[in-house]
Amino acid sequence: LDYAVHGETALVSPSRDTKSLSDNIIRLLDDEGLMKLISQKGYEKISKINWQGSCDQLVHLFNKVKKL
Repeated sequence: LDYAVHGETALVSPSRDTKSLSDNIIRLLDDEGLMKLISQKGYEKISKINWQGSCDQLVHLFNKVKKL
């Protein structure tokens, strides 16, 4: 499950790409409509998530990695 969908629920920047991150932050600060849209879509998306199920999956993953 993707929580952050670029351009829909977030503006995603590649790992360690500070230029992309700063560009995305500036874009949101400069475009209030985009910021509100992404905020609303993000809220709608996380409202539909089964958090207990997500936590269970994460614990399962940690236990799996721990056994390696």
